[in-house]
Amino acid sequence: LRTIINLKKSFNEEIVQHFLQQIASALKFLRDASISHMDLKPSNILVTGVGFENLLKQLQTFDIWRRVILKVADFGLSHYLDEDDSVHSFRGSPLYMAPEILCQHKYDAKADLYSVGIIIYQCLFTQTPYHCESTQDLIQKFMKRSIRIRIPSALSKNCRDILKKLLIFDPKHRISFELFFEHPFVDLKRMPCQESLDNGERLFNEAKDEDQKDNHQKAFQLYRESLLYLVPLHKWGVPGKMFTETFKTRVKTKIHQAMDRAENLQVIVGLEKCHEERLQELESIHELINSARDLHSRNFHSDSLNQYENAIERSLAILKNCDKNVQKQFFGEINNWLTEAESVKEIVAKESEICSAPNDLPLS
Repeated sequence: LRTIINLKKSFNEEIVQHFLQQIASALKFLRDASISHMDLKPSNILVTGVGFENLLKQLQTFDIWRRVILKVADFGLSHYLDEDDSVHSFRGSPLYMAPEILCQHKYDAKADLYSVGIIIYQCLFTQTPYHCESTQDLIQKFMKRSIRIRIPSALSKNCRDILKKLLIFDPKHRISFELFFEHPFVDLKRMPCQESLDNGERLFNEAKDEDQKDNHQKAFQLYRESLLYLVPLHKWGVPGKMFTETFKTRVKTKIHQAMDRAENLQVIVGLEKCHEERLQELESIHELINSARDLHSRNFHSDSLNQYENAIERSLAILKNCDKNVQKQFFGEINNWLTEAESVKEIVAKESEICSAPNDLPLS
């Protein structure tokens, strides 16, 4: 990636977002195995999926970046670090190294997130956000707190936000991995891939089924959710697969059908005047409910209850500011959620009683 940055100089935000999703996917894989890379930088990110000569010929065209797949390499400095682990050893490349490592403070896995912020900044603006004559010079600047990172205002709101949250010097205030993966500029859940295609088409079909049953509010929600998966796929395709006209037409047709029907349903359920941010919040609440149900089915009852309570609290806050039609149509399910939450709460209470009960067995 370092070579490509030097040749192309800078990438537009859309391509950088695509790169960030791929890097985030690699980080998610590493975090699931409690591995921290500790030396993330452009020269340790490989550009695959397309031959170098073809890449050189088409550096300025969008189509070539659709075929590029980034892979994280060089694990010579990597560590096994659980979420709460911290270490002291000095490792990494100074310009991409988290301040806590440079200054030889305790650091944890979030040091990788700072490095990702530097990489993304360089992809956007050709250069890293600060420079130094030597490692010692950089350390002194951090110790004196004389480094300031300027993020140009020309970036989108979400892009600026993720950069700010990644490039925080104090790791305690830096974005967590969980929030990083969920951030709207990353949106790892809907990263263009085969799984996203499957989810998008499944949600589209579920929306049609609910629509036929006249469950308009549910159909509206499902159509909108399917679009969040399908639209990026129409732009990027599935990495590693041919981006054929047949595929493009297949996805485009579903997008148009979902958009047209969602607009009609928005009027039917009384949400035509609802602000976009409010609609996104409503969808986020439904995602929390689905997550709560999934956790309950896997016997993670305490986590499930937390998700239910979070969703219901956010729902009630919205209800206060909605007109009666929205309250009636969109939140008709809230009583069901309350009933489900009470059921889970009873299970959690019983589990708590079992855990706190005295052990009558004699100790050996």
